[in-house]
Amino acid sequence: MRYILVVAAMVCGMGGIGAMGPAALGQGSFTLEFREATPQQVPALQETMRTCSRSAALPAEITQVPQGLPAQVTYFRFGLAEAPICLLAASGDKPRLYADVDRTGDLSKATALAGTSGESGTWFDPITLTGKDGQKVRVRFMSHTSAGTEPLNCLHAVPAGCCVGKVKLGEKTYGVALIDGNLNGRYNDPLAGPYQRQNMDALVIDRNGDGQFDLFNPSQSPPEWSPLAKGVAVDGKHYNVTVAADGSQIEVAAAEPKYGSLDLGPQQVSLVAFSDFGLQKIETKGEKVRVAAGRYATVSGELTANDGKANWRLQFGGDPGRLGTFVVNAGETLPLALGPPLTPTATVSQTERTVLLKYVLEGRSGEVYAAAVTKDNTRLPPPKLEVVDASGKIIYTGAFEFG
Repeated sequence: MRYILVVAAMVCGMGGIGAMGPAALGQGSFTLEFREATPQQVPALQETMRTCSRSAALPAEITQVPQGLPAQVTYFRFGLAEAPICLLAASGDKPRLYADVDRTGDLSKATALAGTSGESGTWFDPITLTGKDGQKVRVRFMSHTSAGTEPLNCLHAVPAGCCVGKVKLGEKTYGVALIDGNLNGRYNDPLAGPYQRQNMDALVIDRNGDGQFDLFNPSQSPPEWSPLAKGVAVDGKHYNVTVAADGSQIEVAAAEPKYGSLDLGPQQVSLVAFSDFGLQKIETKGEKVRVAAGRYATVSGELTANDGKANWRLQFGGDPGRLGTFVVNAGETLPLALGPPLTPTATVSQTERTVLLKYVLEGRSGEVYAAAVTKDNTRLPPPKLEVVDASGKIIYTGAFEFG
């Protein structure tokens, strides 16, 4: 029996890249230029890493393979705009990757992409792919497996670069980068669903002026990386943002957001969510809280309470329920009560003679909490469990485990 603890992720340079492009003279339209870069050079690119599905056998789509392959190879599929391509990864001292770019099934005519291994794994040369709608996208593949005799056991895709330039916001000029996070060849897809950092276009602002575009860091106020949305907030001012589909231009204009209210119930709540104007940290002790109207996508949250004897804390984990994505209308209050009554359940899965029970703790709005309850900064032990038969007789007793 395993006690599965699911914790909400709160994450997860090219020197001088933020300084590239013409100097901006004022608010309006600004030209951006695509520059190839690796995630080591532009850390924000790591926020878009997507996993390719692995195939143990030769996919049916592949009719021919290159000659001279090692004994062990690995096949992958990469879904690009609902038109997946097949890839063949060959390990060894000189790892190679073959991509069925034209979707003909003939990998014997595919150009071998050379791999370079390092401490983080194996990186392959970039390649241009074509989506279902004809859009071109420049992609770089990597595996966490280093060069050697073992087959590559994973493959991931990241953009092979980003569109960079300078934008003037208020009285200050910032280096900016647009990232095609969903790898469909367009840069203007705004955040429209729940927060899933590997599948959304992004606007990155070099707020600290160090010439780099940083990974998402929710402890920064505000962070440099943010999903592309209706607008952005910089130095207490709000701006609407419009992006060209090919990433060649970004337009900014001063904005005045409208406001509504959020009712999260009687509990003391701390909520972190992306809004139409970037990351928002919403805190309340049971009162309605005034927030900018628009769409929100929750990143993390927690409930705290004091019963007169101890301080208690519950953190979001897994599915945020109705808080995954929600809309606050101007002049209206959106009720989204969190917390008690809490409903503990167990999901059951079976593999041959092994049964896995996963503990789930759900709140009033369908939000799932990490099952580890904290009391005075100390994690409490896992809950116990009983298995009973149809007559109610106890046939097994035990406890969940962290895992």
